[in-house]
Amino acid sequence: ETLEVTSDRVVFVKDVENGSGYGSGYTADDPLIPIDHYNYNPNESNPKKYLQTALYQATEMLSDSGGTIVICGPVYLGAEQSCGNGVMDTDVFTADFGENTIKFTSYYNGVDYRKTNDAKIILGDSVALNVMGQSIFEKIDIETQTANRVITFNGYSTLVGDGVQCYPQDRTVEGIPSNYVSLCAGSRNGNIESDSTNLYVKSGSYNIVSAGMWGKDNVGVTPAKCVSNLILDGTTTVYGEVVGTNAYNKAFFGDANITIKSGYYHCDINLIGKGGLYNSDGKGVLSIEGGDFSKCWSINDCAAGLENTYPQYTLIDFSSWHGEVGEIAVPFNLITCFSDIKYPEGVNQDDIVEFVEETVVIQTEQTPEKEETPNTEKSEDKNTENENTSKSSKIVLNKSEIIVVVCVVCAMIAIATAVVVAVVVLYDPKPKEEVIEKDEEQLIDSEEETDEEQNE
Repeated sequence: ETLEVTSDRVVFVKDVENGSGYGSGYTADDPLIPIDHYNYNPNESNPKKYLQTALYQATEMLSDSGGTIVICGPVYLGAEQSCGNGVMDTDVFTADFGENTIKFTSYYNGVDYRKTNDAKIILGDSVALNVMGQSIFEKIDIETQTANRVITFNGYSTLVGDGVQCYPQDRTVEGIPSNYVSLCAGSRNGNIESDSTNLYVKSGSYNIVSAGMWGKDNVGVTPAKCVSNLILDGTTTVYGEVVGTNAYNKAFFGDANITIKSGYYHCDINLIGKGGLYNSDGKGVLSIEGGDFSKCWSINDCAAGLENTYPQYTLIDFSSWHGEVGEIAVPFNLITCFSDIKYPEGVNQDDIVEFVEETVVIQTEQTPEKEETPNTEKSEDKNTENENTSKSSKIVLNKSEIIVVVCVVCAMIAIATAVVVAVVVLYDPKPKEEVIEKDEEQLIDSEEETDEEQNE
């Protein structure tokens, strides 16, 4: 939240063809044109093609000081700009600029190049973008050409500030989680060297936001105990998962902290990811201060199907909630299995449970009265009447009680089905042959009686 650019140096970057200007990178009209990098070897088994990109060479120019990289037009990162032969993931790296903070933006000196020149970073093919230094992303667009793309920050403190927009290139698949970029505070393809991760996100729409490692290719652990720190704020929107440790099924070594100040959550929120922990003394704290959880799936201390070790202690903390007490009912009704819950000052569990129970109502009347034409006075009278008769007209259940009721009903149905099957099996009707013979005898007797009557 307090990251600041460490230099006033600026480099402008966009995709251009060689020969277009001098390529100095000093202005938007003369964006940086990359040169053949001295470390690039096209004969390697997996040549580092990213060394030849303007994005890499711009970060290399600012690596000793920090500064601002202005994305002033489209910047495409695909197979021809990456390294690796993986089917699912290939990597684009920036230069290693450490704690010399670099800001990536498309807004500079009063000009929004997203509007004037369609500026954006495009993640194509199977690319993962690895940012190798302390960074700020602000007023910038990130477009994903294919599913399951990720940006990793490799343990460096990162602020994703205001004005970040993320979207799939194919707008018909908007809202489907995997089509949005994911953010990962740790590394995708190697262990981080930091003893903590620090990722603060204030805007943008994402698939997964992970405070730990991306967890692919068996490299999902840190070399020493790590404390993950993830803060979600502003207009941040998450469709896939919020996770305080590793994004995939690799164990995390350390403690996890998530703070949700605001944002929109259409996903699971897991303090500890499915990979669990390596250490048995792990702790986790999830602080919820605000946010829209109306479309959230669940809020868990641990992801379902957790592997490896469970945390020793987990806390969900509502003490800094900045809304009405009743609004806590929505996230409260989604939480599972935390070791402890901390409430706002002066509020206890019973206060919140009252609001939780009001969110789940089963009407016992099967034939409600016909609605009348809307009328303010009648509506008020009807509301009063409903309040007075609420105890007899409806049953209020919380989530656990509903589960019990459903289980009981299912058990009763199963018993009734078993009884019916038993009766059918045990019941032994007369053989079909006996019935046929008896019918034939009755028919013969009837014919004989008819003949006798005719003879008489």
